[in-house]
Amino acid sequence: MLEKPDLSDEKLIACLKEHYRLDVDGLDFLPLGADRNTAVYRATEGQTAYFVKLRWGDFDDITLLVPKLLHDSGVAQVIAPIVSRQGRLATELADFHVLLYPFVEGSDGFECDLSAAQWAEVGRVLRQIHSVALPAPVLERIPPETFSPYWRERVREFCGLARMTKFDDPVAAALAALLQEKGREIGALVDHAERLAEALQTRDLPYVVCHADIHAGNVHITPVGGLYVVDWDTMILAPRSAI
Repeated sequence: MLEKPDLSDEKLIACLKEHYRLDVDGLDFLPLGADRNTAVYRATEGQTAYFVKLRWGDFDDITLLVPKLLHDSGVAQVIAPIVSRQGRLATELADFHVLLYPFVEGSDGFECDLSAAQWAEVGRVLRQIHSVALPAPVLERIPPETFSPYWRERVREFCGLARMTKFDDPVAAALAALLQEKGREIGALVDHAERLAEALQTRDLPYVVCHADIHAGNVHITPVGGLYVVDWDTMILAPRSAI
C-alpha cells in the first residue's frame, strides 16, 4: 500500500509492546507494494529493526504457518514470522491483523536485476521448498491447482477490449496500446498455456506446496547477495515446478 492506513502510530507501538514485548523507539511507514489490503512499517528497538505488516480484509493464518514450517524445516531463504508472547503468529488491532518479522535490508528483483547465478539459486530454493513434507492438516488448508481457464479467458477478453475500445485514462490507454502491439505474442502464450493445462490434467502428478506468486518482485536480495523468497499471501498445491 502506498498510503498510510488510518491507524495511529501510538496504537501500533502499544500493540507491539503488549504482544511482542518490544519497546519501539522508531516507527516508519514504508510506501511499498501493490496490495491495497496490506501496509508495512519498519520498527526499531535500539539497534534491532523489525518488519511490521498490517493486513485487513480476508485473512488466513495458513499464510504465516507455512512459511514458519518451511523455515523451521531448514529453508533459510524463507523469512519466518515472529511468534507473539501468546504463542500466536499474528495478533489483532482494530480492523487489522498485525504480523511481525525480522527486518532484512535489501531490494526486490524489480529494483535490481538478478544475475544468472541468482536465478539458479531461486530454482534451488524452490526445489527445497517443494521437497518439504508438511503435515497433512496443513496441506488440507492449501487450495489445489485446477488448471482453471479463468485467467486465460480474462486475458483474451482484455485483448479484445483493447482492440475495440478508446480509453481516455492515460494509464488504460497505454495498457491498451501495449496489448494491441503485443497481441500476437500474448495470444500465442495464452494458447500455449491452455495446451499445457490440458496435458497436465491428464497426468497423475504428485502435488507439492508452491508459492503462487513467484516473480522477481517477490525475490528479496540483500546488499551482500543473500536471497529470500517473500510474500506468502498466496500459495497453492501443484505439480513440482520445472525451474
